[in-house]
Amino acid sequence: MALRDYMERPTRRAIQVVALIALSLTLGVIGIRWGVPSAARNRLYFSDGRPWAPPQPVPEDMVRRSAEHFPEFKRVKDVSAQYPRSVFNPLRSYHPDEYYVLKGLANLDPWRLDLKTGLYAWPNMIFYLVGVPLQVASWVGQVRLTHNLTHYYAHPEDLARMYVIGRGVVVVFSVLTVLMVYLAGRSLYEHAVGFLAASLLAVTPAFVIYQHYLTADIVAMFFVAAFLYCVGQVLATQATGWHVLAGVALGLAASTKYQAIVLLPLLPLAQYLGVRPGRPAGRALVKCFTRPMLVGLVLPFLVFIVLNPFHLLSLKEFGRVFTGERASVSTVGWSFDARVREAIGLPAKMLSEGFGYWPLILAVAGSLFALFGQVRRDLLLFTGLAIVYIVMGGIGTIYVRHLFPLFPMLVLLASRAVFICADGLRLRPRQQWIVTAVCALLLCPSLYRSVAHIRLFADESVRIEAGQWIAKNIPAGATIGLPDDNWQYDVPPLDEKRYQLIVTGYSARNLKADHPDYVLTNSRQRDPVLVPRTTECEAFWNYLSLSREYVLADEFRKSPYVFKRGWRPPLRWRSLFSLAGLDPSNEDAPEDLRYVNPILYVHRWRGSESEKTGRGVR
Repeated sequence: MALRDYMERPTRRAIQVVALIALSLTLGVIGIRWGVPSAARNRLYFSDGRPWAPPQPVPEDMVRRSAEHFPEFKRVKDVSAQYPRSVFNPLRSYHPDEYYVLKGLANLDPWRLDLKTGLYAWPNMIFYLVGVPLQVASWVGQVRLTHNLTHYYAHPEDLARMYVIGRGVVVVFSVLTVLMVYLAGRSLYEHAVGFLAASLLAVTPAFVIYQHYLTADIVAMFFVAAFLYCVGQVLATQATGWHVLAGVALGLAASTKYQAIVLLPLLPLAQYLGVRPGRPAGRALVKCFTRPMLVGLVLPFLVFIVLNPFHLLSLKEFGRVFTGERASVSTVGWSFDARVREAIGLPAKMLSEGFGYWPLILAVAGSLFALFGQVRRDLLLFTGLAIVYIVMGGIGTIYVRHLFPLFPMLVLLASRAVFICADGLRLRPRQQWIVTAVCALLLCPSLYRSVAHIRLFADESVRIEAGQWIAKNIPAGATIGLPDDNWQYDVPPLDEKRYQLIVTGYSARNLKADHPDYVLTNSRQRDPVLVPRTTECEAFWNYLSLSREYVLADEFRKSPYVFKRGWRPPLRWRSLFSLAGLDPSNEDAPEDLRYVNPILYVHRWRGSESEKTGRGVR
């Protein structure tokens, strides 16, 4: 076919790959400084101009052993009460998990061979990958690494550079992931399939969003893509070296994100599919159990043990944290019927938002071709897709990032479906525009939505805008109610010396008793998936919204946009735009795709000043 022949020319191959690298790098770098500590934020936290510090500065030894003093998943200790998490708000970015990497790095002392982060919600690989460039940056004078947190309160720019360097590592791995998907597609199929798959991944909204975050998700996706490339070579050659490399790649993936280990069955499956032609099924199965295969199966666990030794040496603590992490990010606790429904439907809904509606349809078509076409390479990808979908759906994950191991397989199957259909149609040269149109249908809506989100990353954070409004419009001494603890992710920057903060919980009774002058809430707290709607919680929201005690003073929202901020399609056309993938709004997206633009609400008590007599300023 003409398009394939056009793409296959060697010179054009090189140009296409370079353009792909440039595109992915550009999408990742724009807005890389979003939400990091800054002087502008500090002016809202410290309105008197003096950098704030705890009544007693955090001892450096406590920072070195932060995992011990500030343990994961709400195991409260005396020191946790002495230094509540709001103390560290000026030091954190607006992503709820990024500080976790820096907290883990503060616990390491590689010069004394102490590689225990003390944190078990994530494996260690991301800490090592970010720690090395941070140490190099320290040597050349770009950042100051110290356990004296008072320095970072006074010099937020030092901490901002640390976040940016860490995000830079993620951007590099995102480009490498795109290249690895291209190589996997070229190895399994051909250049055209690999290039289209890599292009689709480069503009996928969830992928572009997570390029901007200092988390392990895209790094793990790179190792998953490398594993797919290696098992593709196992399928083709059954060579010992590829078994070893596949085992190492999967071990590195699992050492970055635990869920990657579920792809281990692909290695024996690739061996089986490779030796199956011309042999009875039983004999082919016996041929799978070779020494290289056994080495490949054992290596992921050995790599994990080498990189995460303290996870096993502290098995009880690891188990407690792992269980808590699973419960906090899934539908654990829901009814059985609800969990079964969500296990099937929730991943599909999340993928339609994070991966894209039309690419997902083509990936499903590619999966059907794999299931009924009996092509070995397609079956290998389909099996990996099914394993991750079933496992993560069964766990009940509520975050798109936990489905990232699916993305390399989804883009490869979607790209494969395009060229299978094109070959089946036997298009004439003058009809090749149809293939180009389908490729545009895949890429353009995804690129449009990704650019819309990048505009948000390049803008001032909505939290800063809300904080500036509060500083200007809420008088000093006012009481402000919060349903949750004051946390930099949920609450705009607030000066705790200027305002009196009251944590009411999701309790109408507490809200009535305390009657704060203002109440701050946000879209995350209103999400029934994230905050279960108990009777007490419903009463809280009803009292806040339906009673005459409080009125909505203002709300702060930023929708993703390309051409004009705040633009959305007219209501009568919205369904059509959404179906075409051209509605950039993410209000219905999973929460981890809305970290950049939560909706913040400010409620004001209707009571007059005379009604506050006797309450005083607390």
